[in-house]
Amino acid sequence: MTRWIARFALMAAAWALSAAAWAQAVVAPGPSNNSQSVLMFDVQAVNALTVTGLSTNMNSSGTTSIEIWGRSGSHVGHTSSTSGWTLLGTTASFSAVSGTVYSIPLALSAPVPAGDTYAFMIRSTVNSISIGYANGAGTPGVTTVA
Repeated sequence: MTRWIARFALMAAAWALSAAAWAQAVVAPGPSNNSQSVLMFDVQAVNALTVTGLSTNMNSSGTTSIEIWGRSGSHVGHTSSTSGWTLLGTTASFSAVSGTVYSIPLALSAPVPAGDTYAFMIRSTVNSISIGYANGAGTPGVTTVA
């Protein structure tokens, strides 16, 4: 009972200090049950937002770097090449460890106006090093779909 009260008090204090902080992070379900060297997804903004960073789970071990690409609109129909995409940044090489979640060390600033869709591509520069993801579920505009 004491743990529950302490957790509730901590959550209430954090909310009272900055309700905006809760809206700054979207956490997708894990652990990953799929993987590829390229991961593409769409962000559909109910309210205007700016994506400033991404994290990902690595499903393979080895040395790689990560590229993040973006495009206005959906990734659907734009999955076979980087044509129409903008390179937002590339990390330095690092040693990936399978099963480890990495905060991708790139300062992003990708604005998504309310009602718009913006696509992201996270790509390992080494095809044998895969990025993990989980199939998500939800209702667009109501719950987070990740």
